[in-house]
Amino acid sequence: MTPDQLLAALLYLLMLAGLGISILGFGGTWIFGAVKRRALPERSSLLVGAIIVGVFALGAVGAGWLQLRLSPFHRAPFQQQRWLEARTDRDSLRGRMAGSLVRRHLKKGMKREAVVRLLGPPDGREQYRGRPLVEGRGYERTREILRYYLGDWSGMRLDGDYLDIAIDGSGQLIGAWIWQS
Repeated sequence: MTPDQLLAALLYLLMLAGLGISILGFGGTWIFGAVKRRALPERSSLLVGAIIVGVFALGAVGAGWLQLRLSPFHRAPFQQQRWLEARTDRDSLRGRMAGSLVRRHLKKGMKREAVVRLLGPPDGREQYRGRPLVEGRGYERTREILRYYLGDWSGMRLDGDYLDIAIDGSGQLIGAWIWQS
């Protein structure tokens, strides 16, 4: 187990401990019941409650940060030449650059032609045929999706990962996201 994986496990355990304490009633019922019985001063109950909430919050924030840090899509900065030369197999280097590409290079309003110049021709595409291509993301204006295969990086590496780029009717980028099939 790598140090990053060990840290991830500890942060998840910390988060689960805080959640478990809260759910099992140790946090709520025990503290407030003790205050009613005057077995625990009110000030102490607030301190214990704050500690429980703090443990849970620290674990949740830490787990989220580590999840992002351990994501296979944020391992390398985007480099156009390497993207264009990358093999499109399950270990494609594209996957490691995808996070940087989406965050720093694919900007809303960018023309479709500029996207294709940057990334090369898409591995697949979908075009509007009277029904929304993307639902629930606020991309109802999408008229075309450019799809790039990233390899099999997420989860247990059983399914393919893709970068989808939504293009509107005027040929402008309106969004980009990574997903697993």
